[in-house]
Amino acid sequence: ENKRAGKYFSQAITMLQENNLKEDLAAAYSYYGLNGIATGDYVGSIENFEKSNVLSKEQNNQIQMCENNLYLGRNYENMGNNAKALEYYQGALSLAKNMKKERLETEATIFIGALYSDGLNPKLGSEYLAKAAAVAEEIQDTSLLISSYTYIANNHYYNKEYILALK
Repeated sequence: ENKRAGKYFSQAITMLQENNLKEDLAAAYSYYGLNGIATGDYVGSIENFEKSNVLSKEQNNQIQMCENNLYLGRNYENMGNNAKALEYYQGALSLAKNMKKERLETEATIFIGALYSDGLNPKLGSEYLAKAAAVAEEIQDTSLLISSYTYIANNHYYNKEYILALK
């Protein structure tokens, strides 16, 4: 139902613009961006996340900007532009650190580690992922811990370190 949902997002955005509800509009653009990822419309998704970032910056909503940057990075990674993806992931990491939001910081660290592990710099990727796993364990976030360990295992597997991957 993603295409149908896209029509509703578009309608909601129009109504929010007409009523000058900028905070809600920023959230709507972000949700519309997620819808673009789901449908494979990465260019449209990027446009919506960027619009959300402009409004979020006006509202000083750094959490929204941080989340948007993670998804912008994901879009660029899906499009094969790893340099741009890394730029957005690093931006998200910086925002998360400034806000002292450990969960968002850990998510960004995982994305950076996974990107590096995927051929850019596997050793650096392992370092980021190990750091993410340690923080995920410290804050007792099982989903982030699972993601960290999965990427760590994949990294070992691709380096033919099968015993380490199993661990």
